[in-house]
Amino acid sequence: NRYPFPEDVARQRQMAAEVTGRLRELHTTNEAGERRRDQVLKDIALSLDEWTVMVRKEKAVYHTMNKLSVDVTSKVLIAEAWVPVYAMQQVQDVLRRTGQASSTQLSSVVQALTAAEMAPTHYRTTPFTACFHSIIEAYGVARYREVNPTVLSLMTFPFLFAVMFGDVGHAILMIMVAGFMVKSEASLGKKDLGDMGNMLFAGRYAILMMGIYSIYTGLMYNEFFSI
Repeated sequence: NRYPFPEDVARQRQMAAEVTGRLRELHTTNEAGERRRDQVLKDIALSLDEWTVMVRKEKAVYHTMNKLSVDVTSKVLIAEAWVPVYAMQQVQDVLRRTGQASSTQLSSVVQALTAAEMAPTHYRTTPFTACFHSIIEAYGVARYREVNPTVLSLMTFPFLFAVMFGDVGHAILMIMVAGFMVKSEASLGKKDLGDMGNMLFAGRYAILMMGIYSIYTGLMYNEFFSI
């Protein structure tokens, strides 16, 4: 036999009782371990969201600090960045409010430097012009101090679309959809509408303009739902 098994019946009963007792002890230990595990997981679940936020904050802080350079002699962190002239005061205000909120005794100093390299291109956009500007930048980004062709595309892009898609009926549907998104942009802008929904929401003003121009060309083509 693989295991010793006595022939005495009394001894057999004693061994069976011992094995049953050990099984009962192991079962009790296993249940206690499962209860302890469940309790630990419940305690972790209560603090998981808080820990996640804490870790993300720490990660964001160190990710930002990795972009800074350290001046060992002055014991300061130096950040160099391109800032539009009109936003200098906003940057100073943000740094001042951040310092006050953190109750730090140290103040941040903003100093304008003379850069040898060419400044990057930056155009101020509005919710109306942002979509058209994205279309322009899909073909290329203008150089610093070059004319921004977005101003021309505000009129030419919807008109060229209307020349190809001149239909009063379809244009009315486009205006209705775009008008709803424009009217509800405050609430829709806070939601995740999915890939297609976000793309349509970003181009709501372009769709509205294309619908208006398509009504004009649709009247010229005498088209209403292609009838």
